[in-house]
Amino acid sequence: MQNKIDNALNEIKQCLDGTEPYLKAASNIICQFKDKKIVCIGAGRMGYSLRAFAMRLSHIGFKNVTFIGDTTVPYTGDDSLVIFSSSSGKTKTNILYAQILDDLQSAEFGKGGRPVKMLFTYDTESPLAKLCDYTFKYNKTKSSQPMKTIYEQATYILFDALAQAIMEDLGLEDADIRDNHSILE
Repeated sequence: MQNKIDNALNEIKQCLDGTEPYLKAASNIICQFKDKKIVCIGAGRMGYSLRAFAMRLSHIGFKNVTFIGDTTVPYTGDDSLVIFSSSSGKTKTNILYAQILDDLQSAEFGKGGRPVKMLFTYDTESPLAKLCDYTFKYNKTKSSQPMKTIYEQATYILFDALAQAIMEDLGLEDADIRDNHSILE
């Protein structure tokens, strides 16, 4: 059994190797939206890792973070950040959401304004990457695990490391955020 665990850990390390330098850049962008709107979009298990990150942003003190499908997703315009997580960048629903966000510039939507779009992916040339303002890359990794498990695992860790970078940028420590954790679990 240990061999399978060691393999999984080695694959995650390969996937995330070299990503540390852009955590600061991603943190800087996200921190600009601390008091604005952040909407997270991801499908399947990639969506679950991003949903966990949305929860962590809430713990850190971001007050207006939602996940696509929540009934509380606000109007998303030029005062908003939309964070996508898609390993391939080819998930059709994610691409559709990005295209809809681009359409916000039209008069049809009244307020106008286009949100900032950020993507975490292994393919910076994907259709979704071409629709986003910022793309942060991890490594495409050959894996012995089923389907795209490696990317789901890696993004959980990546997003937790990003949460740590955000806390550092905001001058927060673990004790500062404990009161933001739900007691209704």
